Amino acid sequence: MVQAKAKQRGSSVRKFLAGVRRGYLPWLTQNIRNLHSNAVGSALSAMREVRISRQQLRQLERHGPMLEQLEQRIYMSTLPTPFTNLDIGSPATGGSAIYVSAGNQWQITGAGTGISGTSDQFNYTAENWTGSGSLTANVGSVANTGTNAQAGVMIRDTNAAGSGFAAVVENSSGTISFEYRNGTGSSVVISTTSSPVNPAWVKLSETQSGNTDSFTGMYSTDGVHWTTINTTPVNITFSGTTSLAGLAVTSGNAGQAQTVDVNNFNTAAGDTAPGSTITAPALTLPPDNSLTDGAWTQSQSGGSGSGVGAVTSVSGGLLLSDGNSALVTLSHTFAIPTDQTPSTLQFSFSNLAFNTTATTSINDAFEVALLNSGGTSVVNTIASGHDSFLNITSDQSDLTSGPAVDAATGVTVTQSGGTYNVTLDVSGITAGTNATLVFRLVSDSAISGTSVQILTPAAAPTVTADLANDTYPPGSTNPQYRTDALTTDPTVTGSVTDAGLSITELQYSLDGGAFTNITSSLSGGVYTYTPTGV
Repeated sequence: MVQAKAKQRGSSVRKFLAGVRRGYLPWLTQNIRNLHSNAVGSALSAMREVRISRQQLRQLERHGPMLEQLEQRIYMSTLPTPFTNLDIGSPATGGSAIYVSAGNQWQITGAGTGISGTSDQFNYTAENWTGSGSLTANVGSVANTGTNAQAGVMIRDTNAAGSGFAAVVENSSGTISFEYRNGTGSSVVISTTSSPVNPAWVKLSETQSGNTDSFTGMYSTDGVHWTTINTTPVNITFSGTTSLAGLAVTSGNAGQAQTVDVNNFNTAAGDTAPGSTITAPALTLPPDNSLTDGAWTQSQSGGSGSGVGAVTSVSGGLLLSDGNSALVTLSHTFAIPTDQTPSTLQFSFSNLAFNTTATTSINDAFEVALLNSGGTSVVNTIASGHDSFLNITSDQSDLTSGPAVDAATGVTVTQSGGTYNVTLDVSGITAGTNATLVFRLVSDSAISGTSVQILTPAAAPTVTADLANDTYPPGSTNPQYRTDALTTDPTVTGSVTDAGLSITELQYSLDGGAFTNITSSLSGGVYTYTPTGV
């Protein structure tokens, strides 16, 4: 039927397209939803029909908008493994979920009385989740179908209606709420923003320690700069170490469903999906601020004399200053580990200062790139023709609220005071690849005063240990006294040096055995330890 209609011309074609608009697309949508009821053959047949008709309809260029609508439907598919769709709390009207792989678009339909009180009713598209991580999503508008109409991200203990959970959701008013239930059957606690957030990005961050999960809710208007809703993380005890994480939609009305569009839904760690690349801790910068040990390379161009730009070692990091140089760079080359492929690269910078006194020259800028040996970016960039994934350009009009951050897809930037924390997705880089992280300070060489400090992690504490009150005479050089097997006096003493940082925990292991916490024995940088069983 579709093929025959597509071959007609003129008013008949227009009638056909109008018919598609009125009835065929809903029919196709229903067929795709039937995949969840195992009507695979029927749905795939529908997909093939649309592909054929679309090829024929390509000739009708004047109907481009309708073709785009058809094309979007073509890319609809079943939910990506291992996500499943389920109704929590048995709402009177069932829900569903459609995933559009082209563009990471989700369309969730849900009913139910809401996520509130001691029991919930909503539609949940979720996967198994274990460990620490975060969920982020750009949530479309939520219709006012009921008082508790909401949509957002959630991590939930179980699929029981009264299960413990934490969620960040958009309300029908456009405000954002961080909600949680601390234990099965407890009442929901809600914190809500005072004004609407548009566009609405939501983020739920979780840190897991055994069965106890610590949650923080955040919102954003760009998916880059995040504002925390609950200033103190909320601890919730789950029944086990594996929970459910995903997208929640409720209409706030048991008998009426509503559909919410969600874009750019992403999980960072935590998921147990087969083939997940999130298997190792994040890469970080070298734990030192030395410019002489080969870990860092610096350069400048355009400068001359004693006032050239440079990189200097300062407490806690490396400072890039422009001087009279047009460009100052700091770079670090590393290889993506082959034994544990990390999913992110994390670093921080602070004390970003631009000299904005020049009004006729180019604006100064700070940017960061991750390049291969040929100088090509190995991650997403801010725009075509650029190799940087992060750029902050001085603009006089921006300085009233801080300079604007331009970040590529896959980059998250959070700001705390004058410190910027950056997380870059590197999960798509092949293990063993050599990459160079490049920090650039681009400046008008006619003036100076632009600088930025790259924060380097603190070096690990240095721990030393010696036998205390051992049985050999002090000062003796007799070899026979050096073979003590710690049977007479097994006490060990030692010292810990951590460059002024405060030691929070000290553990000790004997002969490769289990580690024992001996923090309580540490005093003034010196500890004592007496092993048991020797």
